[in-house]
Amino acid sequence: MTVEKTLQIVLCVVAVSSGCGSPARYAAERRAGMLAEFPPGTTSRADVRVKWGHDPDFSEVRPAAGWSAHPWPAVAARALTAERRSGQLVARIERYSGPDLATSSFLSLHRGWYFYDAANVVVDVDWEYMSD
Repeated sequence: MTVEKTLQIVLCVVAVSSGCGSPARYAAERRAGMLAEFPPGTTSRADVRVKWGHDPDFSEVRPAAGWSAHPWPAVAARALTAERRSGQLVARIERYSGPDLATSSFLSLHRGWYFYDAANVVVDVDWEYMSD
């Protein structure tokens, strides 16, 4: 193998391995940013709507039998995870979709999940990548 070919391979490996971090780490970083922007215990449901500038594209209230009884397992899992993280009951979930303004690309989309208590105050948030 020539020196030139070896250099090309090394550069390719470096470029691929350093191009981006893990998706889980990025999601955790974005969630931390959302927690700073929408602090639990002080951010109201109305505050979230004003910040987004539009109504949520998804909104559900806690089923009488609890989130485990929700017909969509993914929604139930999100709500139960938020309850475990926050130590509080989640009375409502809302999801907003739009551009991920924390990135340098205006083409990047995400979903922001907001979990509220019975008084419509944020108890937890979550970030999700969204493809079009």
